[in-house]
Amino acid sequence: MKRIITLGVLALVLAVLFIGFVVLRNRPPEAKDELEKAVVPIISLDRQSIVEMIVQTPDRSLRLYKEGESWKADAEQPVELDETAVQDLEYSFSTLYAEEVVEGKPTDLRQYGLDPPQAVAAARLSDGSQRILQLGSQTTNPGMYYLKAEGDPAVYAVRVNHANHFRYELSDVRTRALPLVNLEEMSYLMISREGKVIMEVVTRDSLSEQPIEYPLGNLFMTSPYSTPRPIAADAWNDEFVTKFPALKIEKFVDDRPHSLAPYGLDNQKWEILIRDPECVLHLYIGDRVDDLVYFKLAGRPAVHMIKDDILDVLTVNPFAIMDKFAFIVNIDYVDRLWIRGPGLDHTLSIEREMLEKEPRDSGRQGISRGVDVGPGESTDRETTVRETFFLDGKQVPEDRFKRMYQRAIGLQVDAPYAPPVSGKAEVSLLYTMNEGGVDRFLIEFVPYNANFFALNKNGVSEFLTGRSQVENMLSDLDDLAEGKVE
Repeated sequence: MKRIITLGVLALVLAVLFIGFVVLRNRPPEAKDELEKAVVPIISLDRQSIVEMIVQTPDRSLRLYKEGESWKADAEQPVELDETAVQDLEYSFSTLYAEEVVEGKPTDLRQYGLDPPQAVAAARLSDGSQRILQLGSQTTNPGMYYLKAEGDPAVYAVRVNHANHFRYELSDVRTRALPLVNLEEMSYLMISREGKVIMEVVTRDSLSEQPIEYPLGNLFMTSPYSTPRPIAADAWNDEFVTKFPALKIEKFVDDRPHSLAPYGLDNQKWEILIRDPECVLHLYIGDRVDDLVYFKLAGRPAVHMIKDDILDVLTVNPFAIMDKFAFIVNIDYVDRLWIRGPGLDHTLSIEREMLEKEPRDSGRQGISRGVDVGPGESTDRETTVRETFFLDGKQVPEDRFKRMYQRAIGLQVDAPYAPPVSGKAEVSLLYTMNEGGVDRFLIEFVPYNANFFALNKNGVSEFLTGRSQVENMLSDLDDLAEGKVE
């Protein structure tokens, strides 16, 4: 019984669908037009056939012409065009459809804003013919505008995007893009203020002398500090990379100004130069007006405006993005470390002996390190280093020694400072080196005030370190030396 009912329902549904199909198929053309709102073609042509486009409004005119395969603008100075904007205008000329025919044979064009028109757009084709369009006012639908084509009496309604294209001016088709540098691959950065370099960053490879400090990291700050300081990766990302704005031209000002003074660019406020392997960004920044600043690209005369958020990265504090370690050096470069402070005097030293490993099986091809090997001989002679660790002349376990060493090199700077400090060092660390081109490296902590020491590195003093840091380090070293902690 249930099966019979189900079959009956299905038969009824099929019957309804068939009747609906017959009705739709046989309805009169007028009914079709009511059910289907068809777009009306105004222009349909090959976009590649357009060789010139002119847009005129009562107060301005834009002419674009094709030179080979590239579009050029008829302007007083050569300008770079935005390919997407130009293609949008091409599209409106080549594939233009109306949403509806407003009036087939109008007697009064003024009601549509077409007498006179709001804009006239013309496209010249490669065969010499033209397509001319007149743009009227906005319809009662904010997304539509009235439009009329030359040679066609009808008034149409077209979408607002076409209306915007047919009112283009030069600034609408110019590129607003600026050189896009990859800060992750940056090889050089320089920021100057009023002609004075306030920060310079280079890669490790470009340093004239490789630093013995900071075994990790590729970027080093060579200004404003007297010796190269490494960049702290996290701080660099947080304070510079993530804050660097997506630069684009917000306002075109003057392509060939007679003077840079009105824009604050005769003696520019800021200069920024960034290089990556494929791109260079070099800007001069002038006066601020509201939320914009005047700028020009180095080597180009034009003055334009960008958002003032570029100032957020120009005013970055160099100290905030540099590595804060007072002196951190690979233990392999150190033979001896003498630590002296109030009531403390310790010497850490390492004796190293080069040992040659036994050769591998002569039947195998191995890796030779500095040894010429003939046919049939042992092919793999390696050397290793045996290290013995001493505290105050007495041998100590490696882990205990290295804990003391790590504590000594773990000190960090807390602030920069300018005035030189004179006086006798209260705490000093003297490193005897075996690599890096320096025989000795002296770190001294000279009293600055009740809370800070001035840090001297081989006689150069630029930073302060908190007294509590140094005192805690000395206390920990004493405990380790006396075996109070392991």
